[in-house]
Amino acid sequence: MINTNQVSIIVLRPKCAKGKSFALNAEGYLLPCCWTDPLRKLKPNYDGNMDGMDDLFKEELKIENVDTIEDIILSTEWLDFFNGLTKGTSVPKICMKYCSDDKGTREVEVHD
Repeated sequence: MINTNQVSIIVLRPKCAKGKSFALNAEGYLLPCCWTDPLRKLKPNYDGNMDGMDDLFKEELKIENVDTIEDIILSTEWLDFFNGLTKGTSVPKICMKYCSDDKGTREVEVHD
């Protein structure tokens, strides 16, 4: 049996991978951009999930704990984050919200 489904077409254009400035938050962490600041941790119903960015907020990656910014952006944690983001294999919701374009929908055939 063949069915037709509507599929969203979303194009991800990560600004942080295209030269947008990094951000520094009040806790001393370098961030891919200002939108990734974990303000949601202040919400009463915060469950501890940083939506795939948890590794960017390790104590050893704080500005005060490194010698240079390169120590942070060339860390395994940051490289893994950017690889997942640019390949589309691990994209946090906040990145989809601010760095994607909805290009509409298209029909696809689904074979059962």
